[in-house]
Amino acid sequence: KYFASDAVRNLLHGETSVCQGFDDISSSSDDDEGLECSLGNLADKFEAACAVIDHIDADDDSKTEEPTTSKPPEKMTVVQIKDELEKLDVDKSSFKQLKKSALIELLYLERKNRTVRVQNKLSISSNNAHIQQRSAPATTSQPSHEVDGISGTNSSCTFLILDEDLQRFPFEGFKSMEGRAICRIPSVAFAVATLLERKQQPVKPMEARYVLDPEANLASTKRTMLSALDSLASKFMWNWEGVAGEVPSNEFMENALTNEEGLFLYCGHGGGEKCFSRGEVEQLMMNGAGHNDDSTNVLRQCSATIVLMGCSSGKLVSINGSRSNPVRNLAFEFEPEGMALSYLCAGAPCVVGNLWDVTDRDIDRYCMALLEDFLDPRGEMKNLPRCVADARSVCKMRHIVGCAPVVYGVPVVAQN
Repeated sequence: KYFASDAVRNLLHGETSVCQGFDDISSSSDDDEGLECSLGNLADKFEAACAVIDHIDADDDSKTEEPTTSKPPEKMTVVQIKDELEKLDVDKSSFKQLKKSALIELLYLERKNRTVRVQNKLSISSNNAHIQQRSAPATTSQPSHEVDGISGTNSSCTFLILDEDLQRFPFEGFKSMEGRAICRIPSVAFAVATLLERKQQPVKPMEARYVLDPEANLASTKRTMLSALDSLASKFMWNWEGVAGEVPSNEFMENALTNEEGLFLYCGHGGGEKCFSRGEVEQLMMNGAGHNDDSTNVLRQCSATIVLMGCSSGKLVSINGSRSNPVRNLAFEFEPEGMALSYLCAGAPCVVGNLWDVTDRDIDRYCMALLEDFLDPRGEMKNLPRCVADARSVCKMRHIVGCAPVVYGVPVVAQN
């Protein structure tokens, strides 16, 4: 009788007092027909109401969420995987010759990247809305681009200053570092000096030079890369100079390395020491001192951006360290050194090299993806470290080969 509809209605609408409502109910308690409704089974009513709400929420979610493919790639055919990759705006040439195992890994990666992009867009939209709400009264007279001026990941770079033990680890390949522009530098002072000397000059794609298989024992690399480079250069009418299948002359190497807005590509064994030794590279720094009487204002002569795609071309080793047991404790160990640091010391603003030995076909595939992404004037302007990170996904052996390339120096961009 305390939950009769009349008493509840009177209580909610305030038409009468609680006591009066209950007195009226008490006077008619003996007459069951005087009650419009009784307590009943509230649990059943509550569950029914929740079911209706869940049904409405499900309908709303189905209307707002973008339909996604729930079928796992392992249960899809090669044709289905390629179709979905094309729908995800993946360049068809990058997966045309991949086997099913590599296609499956690439599809998983692209699905993950799409999810991250959607989440980032939602996050940026919510941040912009929050900023506009907070700053609307004070910024009504300011242009709209100042409100939306949220810096992207392409304009930022992470610098790693590693000691002799940590420098051999591929931190750039960690999950937490995916998609980031990362550079390795000897010190902060070195990065600042290079930026001041370089003055943010972009790389001109038409000024690229290359050396392919100078020892004439990598026929597959020579054939693949020469065809790909000629195709890329002719596509944009670039007149590239290069040497393939033979050791280049010292004049060619000096012209390639001293071109301030140029890019030098090496595809062969190691870091190209047989083409141009470390001593010859470091001599470019001494030549700069010889051409200038004022020793306090010496411009280092090696000013091109360097891409070394040979095995262990970016590996640094202490000259008195044990190569067979690099973690052996020594009473005194010199700082690690290598071809990449020689180029940096000679003046190169940025050097790309491999931390360990790699397979030729996979690194050739990586190299072409890197060059196309970095030099293509039609696409988004991205710095070289960001392109190095993005190109890892095209490798079949994404960790063994894809994580080998690292960047030394400071970020550089190509002229659009």
